Amino acid sequence: MYGFSISNLELSKGFFSSCPVLETLNTIGSDVQMDNHWNFTVDSLSLKKFSYTCSHKHLLPENDNVTNIIKLCAPNLEDFFCSFFLTPNYSLEISSPLSGVSFQVRLNAQKQDENAETYEKLPSKEKAVYAKRMLKYLGAVSMVRDMGLSPGFLEVLSQAPDLLSCQQLRFYNLQDLSLLMWLTRGSLRAIAYLLSISPNITRLFLESKQSTLTGVGDDWETGLSLPGMLSHLKYVELEEAEGCDAELKLLSFLLKNAKVLEKVVIFFCSRVDLPNKSRVRQVEQFKVKLRAVPTASSSIKIVFY
Repeated sequence: MYGFSISNLELSKGFFSSCPVLETLNTIGSDVQMDNHWNFTVDSLSLKKFSYTCSHKHLLPENDNVTNIIKLCAPNLEDFFCSFFLTPNYSLEISSPLSGVSFQVRLNAQKQDENAETYEKLPSKEKAVYAKRMLKYLGAVSMVRDMGLSPGFLEVLSQAPDLLSCQQLRFYNLQDLSLLMWLTRGSLRAIAYLLSISPNITRLFLESKQSTLTGVGDDWETGLSLPGMLSHLKYVELEEAEGCDAELKLLSFLLKNAKVLEKVVIFFCSRVDLPNKSRVRQVEQFKVKLRAVPTASSSIKIVFY
C-alpha cells in the first residue's frame, strides 16, 4: 500500500479485518490521521510480515509532544521492518515476540546520501532526545531473535547520556545481529553496548561504510564489558573491510572477549583511492596485526577474502 491514508481508526480496523488470510503487508507513506498525529494500527490474526516506511512525500509531525503510534495486534507476526525519519516521535506497540526486526533510520528527506558527519553536527540536546527514542524502540522488540540496524541508528544510539545505566534492557532471545556501521567511536560504542545486553548472541554480521571521521580512541568500550558477555558468540563476519585501525580495534575486542568463537570471516573492499601496491600493503599489515591479537577462544579460524 502506497500513500494509503484515512481519518478514521474504525475504518482502518474494518479494512484489515476484511483480509482474513493476509500474511504480508508492505506500507509506504500510509497512516491514519487523528488529531494532528498519525496512528497505524493493524489487527490481524494471519499477518506474518509487516513493513512500514515513512515516505519523504508524507512526512509526519516533528512536534516532540506528539506521538505517532504504530500498533500491531498480530499474534502470528514474525518479521517487522521499519524505515523512518529521525525527528518524529514514534510509539511501537507489538503484541508478540518476533523472529526478525530491522530498523532503518534517516535524518531527513533532503539528505539522500547520509554519512557520519551529518549526525556528528547535530546539537547535543537533539542527540540526547533521539538516543532515548532509539532505546525505546529497542525496548519494544526486546524478544526478537534476529535484528538488523542501520548506521544512523547506531550513531544516534551511542549518544544516549545514560547508556551505562541502560543495562536493564536485555535481548535474551537475540541470536543473530546484523549491523551496517560507520567506522566512528560512536558506532563502536553502540555495538559494544548491544553486545553487552545480548548474552545469547551466536552470530554477528558487520558491514563497514567509509567515514572521514577518524580516531575512535581506546576507551569506547569502557564500562560496557559484563560477566558472561559474548559467551555464546561463535561466528563473526565483516564485509567491505578497509583494513583500518577502527576495524582492528573492534575485531580485537571480539577476539579478546568471545570464549567460544570459532570463525571470523573478513571480506576486504576494493579501494580506488589508493595505489594498488599501497592497498596490498595496508591489507597485509592488517592481517599481521589481527593474527597477533591474543584470543579468549583456543580454536579460532580467521579467513580473509
